Amino acid sequence: MLNRIFTDDDLAAVRAGSVLAAFFRISAVTAFSPDDHRLSLHAEELRGKSEKFRRERLASRAMLADFLRSTAENPLPPFSFGRYGRPYFTGSGMPFFSISHSGEHILLTMSKKPVGADVEAIRLRKGAQGIADRYFTPAEAGCVRKYGQRVFFRLWTIREAVSKFTGGGIQDFSRIRIDPRGFSVSVDDCEDPPLPLISETESLTAAIAVPVQSEVRSVMIDESGRHDAELLWHVPEPEDPDEP
Repeated sequence: MLNRIFTDDDLAAVRAGSVLAAFFRISAVTAFSPDDHRLSLHAEELRGKSEKFRRERLASRAMLADFLRSTAENPLPPFSFGRYGRPYFTGSGMPFFSISHSGEHILLTMSKKPVGADVEAIRLRKGAQGIADRYFTPAEAGCVRKYGQRVFFRLWTIREAVSKFTGGGIQDFSRIRIDPRGFSVSVDDCEDPPLPLISETESLTAAIAVPVQSEVRSVMIDESGRHDAELLWHVPEPEDPDEP
């Protein structure tokens, strides 16, 4: 019998409209092997890739297989890829999902509506201001210049999550504007922009973009097992809320 990380309640919650956000370390995915029959449909896609790339993809897909209750008779469904390389299930009635990798960490979100996710390891980036000047709005870039790299990672992960929500990529960053004071989001040609939420530690910043008024169900998975409600998602607060 297969070990299960995701529960029937997780599946029911997503079907009912909740967003499931699962954060895990690659090394914690020990119940599945790279030769798992549920992942065999994707072996050709991973052929010739680096070991790091294979580990990330296989761990992510093992989690998707676990969530979807894949079996030998009902393997993980086939993927297709959008214009900017975003994977999605091709079958009708399948959940939307978004995956982000950073080092040994993976963030996986699932919902019956579009979602977006990004996670970044906090590290010194000497070119952070240059990246902000190139890809952010002048107001966002000015906020990075004033408050530093913590704000840079907040704005970057939110922008990545929103672009995945809309199906775009870095090429579409110019469509996205983030208010660096209230962190509300507007997107060109998007009537219902998502709600950005973040979860931060000393070493990681993660962001998800979800439909407004979504309930988020959080799961953290490490070597000791599954932990519910460990991720505290919230709307980021401005660095200086009293500044006019």
